[in-house]
Amino acid sequence: MLKKYIALLILLSVAAALLTGCGQRSEEELFTYAQQAQENNEPIEAVRAYRELIETYPEGEHTPKALFMIGFVYSEQVADSGKAIEAFEEFLSRYPEHELAESAGFMVKALKGETADPVLSEEEEGKAG
Repeated sequence: MLKKYIALLILLSVAAALLTGCGQRSEEELFTYAQQAQENNEPIEAVRAYRELIETYPEGEHTPKALFMIGFVYSEQVADSGKAIEAFEEFLSRYPEHELAESAGFMVKALKGETADPVLSEEEEGKAG
């Protein structure tokens, strides 16, 4: 009798774990966690969480922004322009019509040194005129 009871408890535990996703965080939880890591100046943890979101929820609502944010974190917090460019270019290839596509394109050009600083350009125009 005790063996049947233990077997039933194990079976119920396994079923509960399968139904709850074995502790898998939701897309929203991952995105919020990544943002918090970024705000807490933990850029590597932020990138890890954004990547987990992208891998776990490839068609998710936050997936495009998570990919964009990987580029942003590499650019602004890690100062690794190579990885930033790679992330922004992947974003542009996957989401060319997304509302952040223009910003991603600007970041790629800026990181490659292909664009003038708009503030400096305006100042120079003011001096010429």
